[in-house]
Amino acid sequence: MTVASGFSNPTLIALDNSSDLFVYDQGVGKVFKITYLGVQSTVAIVAATGLATEAARDVYIQTSAGVTEYPVTGPTTTVYSGGTTPNGIALDGNGNLYISDAATTGILEVQRTAVAYNFGTGSSGSPTLTGTLTDAGNQDVTGSNTVTNTTNFAVVAGSSNGCTFSSSILGAQAIGNACTFSANFVGGGSGLVSDVLTYLPASTTGSLTMSGTLQGGSVGTTTTIGGQTPLNPSYTLCAGEALASRLPLVESSVTVVPDSLVTQALPAPSSAIPKGVARPPTMLRFCLL
Repeated sequence: MTVASGFSNPTLIALDNSSDLFVYDQGVGKVFKITYLGVQSTVAIVAATGLATEAARDVYIQTSAGVTEYPVTGPTTTVYSGGTTPNGIALDGNGNLYISDAATTGILEVQRTAVAYNFGTGSSGSPTLTGTLTDAGNQDVTGSNTVTNTTNFAVVAGSSNGCTFSSSILGAQAIGNACTFSANFVGGGSGLVSDVLTYLPASTTGSLTMSGTLQGGSVGTTTTIGGQTPLNPSYTLCAGEALASRLPLVESSVTVVPDSLVTQALPAPSSAIPKGVARPPTMLRFCLL
């Protein structure tokens, strides 16, 4: 019994848990999806070397550049980049990816259930982490735990195809859905800080651990006081204060600096005092110009 036909050179196939069939036709360089009802559509135009699906019915396509996830809904995601002679992929029940490459003697595993990211130390660390969350299982995600350290970590929706977040709490996410997020490392203090974002219900597998080192220290500040009136006041001795005109006119100017007053003492006018006349006391009075 033939379930699909019309291909040029089919070389790879995969079947999801809803009996949807994925076929890579090397003759035309395309990956096709054929539903259990026989409806055919094009998933991607690529030169595939591997094909696989998982419990959520997302399809993964391997090429010479790496492995890309094509979710049921939402944006595509590059799960792995690189490889020399890639020739096969497989996924387990948790969505972890396994890759074979003819140029190596081992099998590579890409763990996707527990992701950890360190923002680095102080201002030298990356200020933002961006990524994609995919429900790769067979049940809906109902949310996430609360990010307890909201002083230093903030998780929000990505700029495109963003997840639903409220106060760093993830909203509901359907089976096979992919969405983007952005996490920021902010705040003051010192030492290592961390927080873990896990998903609900409790049976859901997956977590995001965020950490970073705060580099506290003294901060130099400069305070400028301005607006004083007049800006630089200047004063001079009044002519009428020349001690009953018996002393020569002596003028003296001073500059008043905010928060301080500098005065200039007058010279003693001893030569101008007639004999037999008592020396008057020195008197200073200032007039504002």
